[in-house]
Amino acid sequence: MIVASFGAVKGGTGKTTSLVLTGRCLAKAGKKVLTVGLDVNSSLEQTFNPANLGDIDRDNKRHIAACLMNVSRMDDMSDFIIPSNTKNIDILRVDSSLTRVNFNSPYLLKNKIRESGLDKLYDVVLLDTPANYFALHIAAFNASDVIVTPVMPSKYDFVPINQLGINLKLDTDNSARWGLFFNGFRPEIPIQKEYMNAYLENYPNFIPDVIVPYTQQVKYATDAAEKIGKAKTAEKLRTAVCRLASFIVAEPVDPEGTF
Repeated sequence: MIVASFGAVKGGTGKTTSLVLTGRCLAKAGKKVLTVGLDVNSSLEQTFNPANLGDIDRDNKRHIAACLMNVSRMDDMSDFIIPSNTKNIDILRVDSSLTRVNFNSPYLLKNKIRESGLDKLYDVVLLDTPANYFALHIAAFNASDVIVTPVMPSKYDFVPINQLGINLKLDTDNSARWGLFFNGFRPEIPIQKEYMNAYLENYPNFIPDVIVPYTQQVKYATDAAEKIGKAKTAEKLRTAVCRLASFIVAEPVDPEGTF
């Protein structure tokens, strides 16, 4: 089982959207995927929630905060998971009460995941972390085998990426593979290519050939499962997501069709 965190210090980089597309890609390739919401401001829950959520969780107790607050048992994480609206994908929802969870141990999440038997249920666990950096992130990154960070090809991501790299060295055991990838590339803007070259010169951990194109339709594609109108853009997006998924699981992933 692979645990991967989608993490970024700066907001608006397409972190959750990339996670959704990657999860769908892996699921379509036959992988059993668990998505875990750790960002109370994320759209992940709305994207994957089943239509009958009210019947499944009448008391609103099946979410990550309730799971982490339940310290009496360490093998109960699966009790809080619900099926999503997508085949092969389950979700562990976020709740606003997550802000009250004490992440005093940097291995709280790792212990919950590793001792719950999830490896018998899932091939991949995807963690959606908030755009910031505090104790929750340390717990998520220490629980991960892989950390992936979307980078916008602009001047504004240099400082956040550098700071995240420093934080990972200081606060984690550095066992996770950290991969960066470009998101929101627009070939008609020449300066973006210049910024991309500058990033590549300074950060050797960019995932090869993972360049997610800019499209205003991508949110519709993820939130409402609508098809992207331009065929070339859709194919570029599909190729980038397949390569990102392949990096995460360290094997080729290329399912047929769109996702």
